[in-house]
Amino acid sequence: EYESTKIDLNTLTTAEQLEEAAKTLAETAKQEQGKKTDGNGQVVFEKQELGVYLLTAKDQPGYDLVSPTLLSIPTMETDETLHYDIKVEPKHTPRPAEHTAPQTGLFDATIWYVEGGVLLLVLAGGLVIAAKRHGKK
Repeated sequence: EYESTKIDLNTLTTAEQLEEAAKTLAETAKQEQGKKTDGNGQVVFEKQELGVYLLTAKDQPGYDLVSPTLLSIPTMETDETLHYDIKVEPKHTPRPAEHTAPQTGLFDATIWYVEGGVLLLVLAGGLVIAAKRHGKK
């Protein structure tokens, strides 16, 4: 099911590449019934087979968004030993603030200022012309 993404997990070397791959795979993944968190917000998966797993969370109203994550079992830590008992703390992204659409249909006085300015120019021009004609007499 993931072949269409053309993602080769063996070539990913940076955290940014892993994050992008997780997002792409999450968009392609079939939504399966998963486990729910307990009262402490934890989920435990026991005796998982070796491999790479895509962890996702459902979007819940009022809660932070959780980014999809790729997890490898086993995982090699900085001490270069393989770890099979893995704990994951997903990155939470604050939910964007609700934006209110700008009000429409409000009175905009700009056109009146432009028209008033044009009218003043016409009147001033008329006064200049009248003054020149009156001065020639």
